Amino acid sequence: MKKQLFIVGAGRSGTTLLQSILDSHSEVSFSPESHFFRNYIVPQLLSKSTSTISSAQDLVDLLNKDEGFKRLDIDAKELAWGIDFSSTNFFTDVFDKMNETYLRKSGKMHFGDKDPMNLNYLKLLKMAFPEAYVIHIVRDPRDVVMSRMKTSWGKKYPFFAHVFDYAFFVRKALNDGPGLFKERYLEVRYEDLVRSPDLIVESMCKSIGISYEPSMLSFYENEHDLVKEDEKEWKGNVVKPIME
Repeated sequence: MKKQLFIVGAGRSGTTLLQSILDSHSEVSFSPESHFFRNYIVPQLLSKSTSTISSAQDLVDLLNKDEGFKRLDIDAKELAWGIDFSSTNFFTDVFDKMNETYLRKSGKMHFGDKDPMNLNYLKLLKMAFPEAYVIHIVRDPRDVVMSRMKTSWGKKYPFFAHVFDYAFFVRKALNDGPGLFKERYLEVRYEDLVRSPDLIVESMCKSIGISYEPSMLSFYENEHDLVKEDEKEWKGNVVKPIME
């Protein structure tokens, strides 16, 4: 049975590291970060969508202008046919079709999506994908904030904004996640992952229901198209071994 995996967590908590590890599994394929869920599905579920999409051509035109979608290297026309645009949640159907198309390209079985910001939308994620697995990586907030302040995007915000963001959203996710997703909610501590990666990854695989492959920890040796060139300034560790 195909599984859908969603990695969430405060930015700079290790979400990209976890994505690279899981993408190195022989049966799991993570797409590059597209923000499709929060850009399209969330507004539609909240009935706040300003989309005027009503036909296959409208959808093709929209996706062809979307920089996140372009990273997937999928022909938008492949996704447009067979979609019921009168449905109140057709973007969820588009996302499912997008996943299936990406899996066919990768030759793998289970699809993964990583977007730290989806941490804020766990209830909507459960609504759209009730059988999904959510993997929430949590890191010491002091390290998260300091790491954010070193990035080009993090420097745009004051220190207290990062503290508030972490305190509010991470705490909310820690409270809501287990109740929403039950045994499909996995919590990974970043410090545990870098200290005992084999034990943590093996336990995670067992909880998801996939076999543990030691080669997952050699993720840095594999070819991944998960990090954009302009992101490597702060995501460079995905091409290095795990170091405590």
